[in-house]
Amino acid sequence: MFLPILSGITFRHSSRELLLFSTFSFALFSCFTVIYRPVWLCLGGGYSIFWLMICFIWGQALQSLAPIVLRWKYNTVFLLSGALIGGIAPFIFYKLQLPGWNRFMSYLSPFCIFEAVCLLLLFSKIKITGTKKQKILKFISSMSLGIYLFQANPVVWRTIFTGNNAVQKSIGEILWKFPVTILTISVLGILVYYLVEKIYQIPVFGWIKDKFWAIINGIISLIFKEHV
Repeated sequence: MFLPILSGITFRHSSRELLLFSTFSFALFSCFTVIYRPVWLCLGGGYSIFWLMICFIWGQALQSLAPIVLRWKYNTVFLLSGALIGGIAPFIFYKLQLPGWNRFMSYLSPFCIFEAVCLLLLFSKIKITGTKKQKILKFISSMSLGIYLFQANPVVWRTIFTGNNAVQKSIGEILWKFPVTILTISVLGILVYYLVEKIYQIPVFGWIKDKFWAIINGIISLIFKEHV
C-alpha cells in the first residue's frame, strides 16, 4: 500500500543527502536498536511493516549511491571482505557466547544489513548477456519483494511453514515438498505483487501520489520558511 508513495522519494535528493540519511538511519534503526532494543521504534525484530518501509528506502538510496561505490579502485575486494565479515562475525559472537550474541543474528543486525549490501553490489557486477535473459531477470528481481511480503503474511506463515503442511524431517518430503512449496510461494508472491503494480498504474493512483507529495513538500517548505 505504501510502496507507490515511497517509490522515487530518494531521487529528489543529492548523493550527499542520501549518504547522510542512510548513515544516520542505519545507526538509529540497526546499531542503536540491536544494542538497546527500544520497543517504541516498532520494528518487530525485522517483521514489521515499518521495518520493510525503511529497507525499501535504503534500497532506493543504495540504487543512487551504488555507482559511486562501484567506481572505487578495489571495490571487489572491499565488497567481498564486507560480505564475509557480515556473515562470519555473528557466528563468532555466538561461538564465544558474548553478551547479546543473539541480537547480532537478527534482521535488524548491522552485520546482516552490511552483508546484504555488499552481496547486492557484488552481484550487480555480473554481466548478463541476451535480451530474453535480461528481461526475465529484470521482471523477477523487480517483483521479488512480493515473495517476502506473501510468505511473511501471518496466515501463510502459520499454515504452510509452521503448521501441518510444513516439510517434515523425512528425506522423501524434503526432496519434493520443499522445492514445490518454495516454487509455489515464489510464483504466488510475484503474481500478487505484479497485480498490485498494475492496479497502482491506474491514473487515479498517480494523481493521489502527486497530490500527496505536493502537500508534504508544501508543509516542509512552510516549516523551513518559518525558521529562516
